[in-house]
Amino acid sequence: MAWHIAFDEPTRVVETTYAGLLGIEEIRAAALATLDAGRAHGTHLYLGDCLTLEHAATLFNIYDLVRFYESLPLDFIMKEAILLPLAPDASDDLKFYETTAKNRGYNVRVYNDRAEALRWLLEK
Repeated sequence: MAWHIAFDEPTRVVETTYAGLLGIEEIRAAALATLDAGRAHGTHLYLGDCLTLEHAATLFNIYDLVRFYESLPLDFIMKEAILLPLAPDASDDLKFYETTAKNRGYNVRVYNDRAEALRWLLEK
């Protein structure tokens, strides 16, 4: 598994760490597990740590992932901060994801700095 989920009790943030090369099926599985963790802990705050992600997916798959979210019965408004990967291609993929998600009404932002990402997630 190229992803791992953890919950930080003091901040109430579900953090999913991604690494290596991920295909669309792995990304969908991680997304579902992340949302399940949020429900289990009663939070809507998510941090995607993609620092060591090498490649996320094709642009079509990223667009399709956002459409996949729309098919889920989300009963809350999520807020997701993403730490951009060091790999340029993967970073570009996630910037496209941010734009696509925002265009669909999701509250998603990408960051290069963890402290900035957490500050945004925790602001009211």
